[in-house]
Amino acid sequence: MNLIQTAKEYRDKYGFSIFPVVLSYKVDKESGINKEKFDKKPAVVLWMPFMERLPTDEEIESGFSKQGINAIGLVTGKISGVTVLDWDGKEECPYKSPVMVKTISGGKHIYFKYKEGVKNTVRAGGKALDVRGEHGFVVVPPSEFDGHAYTWEINGNLEDQLKELPEFPQIEEKKEPPMGDFSPPLDIRDCLNVSIGSRDDKLYRLSCSLLQKYPAEEAWELILDSARTYEGFGQSFTETDARTKYQNAYDFLNEQGKLYIERRLSSVDIEVKNGSIEKTNLIIGFEPKLLSELEKDNYQVEWLWDGFIAKGHITLLSALWKAGKTTLLAELFRCMQEECSLAGKKTYKNKILYLSEERETQWILRREEKKLSLPIYILCNPLKRKLKYEEWVAWIQKAANFCTDNDLSLAVIDTMTTFSSVTDENDSSQLNAALLPLNYFREKNIAVLLVHHFRKSGGNEGTASRGSGALMSYADIIMEFSRLEPEEPNNNQRKIVCLSRFDETPGEIILDYVDNQYSSYIVSSSREAKKQNKAKKVLELIRKLVINGNMDGRFTTVDIYEHWDDNIFKRPTERTIRNYIEELISMEKISFSGEKRKIGKTEAKLYKINDGKNTLNPTEISIDGSNRDLFDEAKKIFGVTEPPTQQGLQI
Repeated sequence: MNLIQTAKEYRDKYGFSIFPVVLSYKVDKESGINKEKFDKKPAVVLWMPFMERLPTDEEIESGFSKQGINAIGLVTGKISGVTVLDWDGKEECPYKSPVMVKTISGGKHIYFKYKEGVKNTVRAGGKALDVRGEHGFVVVPPSEFDGHAYTWEINGNLEDQLKELPEFPQIEEKKEPPMGDFSPPLDIRDCLNVSIGSRDDKLYRLSCSLLQKYPAEEAWELILDSARTYEGFGQSFTETDARTKYQNAYDFLNEQGKLYIERRLSSVDIEVKNGSIEKTNLIIGFEPKLLSELEKDNYQVEWLWDGFIAKGHITLLSALWKAGKTTLLAELFRCMQEECSLAGKKTYKNKILYLSEERETQWILRREEKKLSLPIYILCNPLKRKLKYEEWVAWIQKAANFCTDNDLSLAVIDTMTTFSSVTDENDSSQLNAALLPLNYFREKNIAVLLVHHFRKSGGNEGTASRGSGALMSYADIIMEFSRLEPEEPNNNQRKIVCLSRFDETPGEIILDYVDNQYSSYIVSSSREAKKQNKAKKVLELIRKLVINGNMDGRFTTVDIYEHWDDNIFKRPTERTIRNYIEELISMEKISFSGEKRKIGKTEAKLYKINDGKNTLNPTEISIDGSNRDLFDEAKKIFGVTEPPTQQGLQI
């Protein structure tokens, strides 16, 4: 079964929010595998984002291509427009719908139209009936495991057959943890060695605590790890138990956070003085003009780095962990100091405020390495806890005033998540509230560079940044920084994909990192850059074959195919090799010799290397371990006594 294609069809045709699931047999601690019962576990660390939005193509493809995925999960509730009754009784279900699914356990999933306010409920009007409402999930066809499959039982088109949800007898509500004041533990160890009766409360409090300190995904990983690791949670503890308590904590904090922010924002424009309400200076004027009355102004963008960073504007720089974004920033500061170009774009000398999550030691090393003397005011790892919203606003105001008082043009916040008051990056209301204070910088004509991380699954152009899209919408310029070829650890090329409000910003740039500097660049597409990289590897093979005597200096595509080295990459077809030859000809690395060689009944073109010797120049050889023997051979031919100093192959 093609789960990827089916998952996309569910999303595109019916508007279903889906995610990957793993089906298996339940395991009893005493008796082992129980083939009478089935277990279904989400295959993503956190499927909560899909309660609020549909998955992207990339998320579907990456999620369902992982090993072991055999099922599709459907998020019930408003996002998918359905409420589902889960019937496991032996007798016939009293609630009917034209849209039903037969489960692998022999039960029924009965589909109805979404009904607002319906929660996930067990034993709703009967011991055999569960309700999957808001933020629940069910497994959908063609999910299967060990010969057991979910199958549709439907009369007509699904979207035309959904009925209104019927009324139930008395619903037995689940008893929720207390939602009032709580005293969250500060450490996972607080949940060790607790009794079964207090386990749930401890876990709920732990979830609340972690969600206030970490992004939602990281908090769930910690909760799940503790559930799997510590015996103190009790032998009956399961991942389902953990997810339930974590979900309760998430819902509670999310709701409390929204109410808190609403209260804060509603009071921004007024304050109480001497018992009376007075307007503050934060009130924004409201004087609209007719379009026909607008006149051109003389405003010109003042760039600090042409196309990327401008005074009075917000730039978002996102990257994966360890992709080299801090190295890029250090290189940017060096270029600003020397007023030279970076990525083919001019930089300008200015003073900088840098808020860093790293320690001072790391920046001392970068200062020495880059010989930085540019006025950079740096604040390293200053926070001991997450800032409250009022503290974040006051802190940003202080930073903006500091920039003004010291004539600074650029403020770098590395990272936004570390310093802001945001506890849940997926909550747009929190993000929007946290971004508003950055207007202090805009009003003072100070450029802001926000450093952020990619989501684990990546994303389409402009959507790779982690969390809510509110962050990307707020930025004037988006820079997505990544390795050109992540599967090639020795490849030092980096890719910057940009989205911008300005024509000066390039769409895509490929950077070469050589001798600890981004000293060269290629304005090109990723596809073209990768093609050139493979063509260079083919040229390296040709030169190696010439030195080793496998070819006499003139060669055909057949010669390359027959002497192919699988250590370079998987042997391509002769047709693909011809494409690489054409690429090398366009790069003027090789050329047609004007001669041909008869191979069978056909005549093949003979090519030659354009270095004058039809051999390998030793200054163009990398000196890593894989090419040491090749260098030694070239040394004999040319009489070279010292190895080259270049890092990597320079053609």
